[in-house]
Amino acid sequence: PEIGSTVDEWSALASKNEVVVTVERLVSTAFIREHSPLVKIPGYRVNSVSVIPLGAHPSFMLGWPDVKEFETYGQDYEFLTKHQEAARNPEALDAWIKEWVLDCLSHEDYLHKLGHDKIQTLKGWSRGDTWEQQVPSILEKVSPSIECNQTETMIVTAAREIKEKMLKKGYKVVLCGMGISALTAWLAYYRLKEAGHLVNLMVGTGVFGFAPRPGEPSLYSLPNLQTCKIISNVAWAYNLIIAGENQRSISILAAGQIDKFGNINSGKISDELFLGGPGGSGDAFQACETLVVLPQLKNRFIERVPYITVPGAKVKTLVSALGIFEKLGDDEEFSLTACLPSSKFPTLEEKIKNIKENCGWEVRVAPKVEETPPPTFEELMTLRILDPDGISRR
Repeated sequence: PEIGSTVDEWSALASKNEVVVTVERLVSTAFIREHSPLVKIPGYRVNSVSVIPLGAHPSFMLGWPDVKEFETYGQDYEFLTKHQEAARNPEALDAWIKEWVLDCLSHEDYLHKLGHDKIQTLKGWSRGDTWEQQVPSILEKVSPSIECNQTETMIVTAAREIKEKMLKKGYKVVLCGMGISALTAWLAYYRLKEAGHLVNLMVGTGVFGFAPRPGEPSLYSLPNLQTCKIISNVAWAYNLIIAGENQRSISILAAGQIDKFGNINSGKISDELFLGGPGGSGDAFQACETLVVLPQLKNRFIERVPYITVPGAKVKTLVSALGIFEKLGDDEEFSLTACLPSSKFPTLEEKIKNIKENCGWEVRVAPKVEETPPPTFEELMTLRILDPDGISRR
């Protein structure tokens, strides 16, 4: 089986009918018997088997190091990015579907279109030291400027908040969301490591205890996965580590919308307009507390979300590109407790006014509002090395 699969065997075995399987290659019964601890589904439950080399593309295939019959290959981040870009425009998406789905009459057509060089590059990421070879090209992309954009300032500020909470409350696990929230957690990990405080990063699929590597801000890049202490599954991650009796965890999430109570909506805006979906955030909020990182727009910071994918009771901190909102004491609503740096709004009063104007609820202002310092050179360099192409920090 693939290591780090986002789906374990339970869903397949729960099928009312038999299982349809795609595999990288066929093996003998003798091979199955030699590797029986890895076998998850008995043959009598399988209806059909299709041999599809590179079948997980554009996702990854992380095989077992001592099982040489299976080639590991990495996630095709470039392919995924182009699909995301196409999905923003109906005509572009139609063209993408035609090129990569309708015009590929067989899997061989698909592989031919990917090309030999691309396939070999993806297989090349199977070596855990490949990222080290990429360091010179990564550094060429990294700006040494102390000047930074709002997103970078927001990520750095949120990472500082995570660091403070981990040290103060003794949390041992940081659950990463996707995109900005993952990059924030990764930066906090390295700032904590510099302070001599080791924590465990985790993804909801059961990827636990990894050390983010430079160059590719993907939750499932092979260099990251190959540093894991444990690779388990969704049930283990959420039920035993995040929601277990001895939980010592914090979740870092992004959101589609959030309201003044911390309720998150990543599901739908109306009966006609849907968002990307909550993913694992509906389970992630069971951590001791949740911190949300979200660019501040009036239509995303709203009085009450129309649809709740994550209840706000444990959402204690909200970091935007403009300020920090926290639930003080036993308050159910956020209060503005800090303002982020802004060259456009130099005074504290101007910053608070701007935050109010860009918020969909009437902002409670704490008795004392701090002004956070700008990102340091070290913080910016770490952030940019983790995401040299600016995928999550634009």
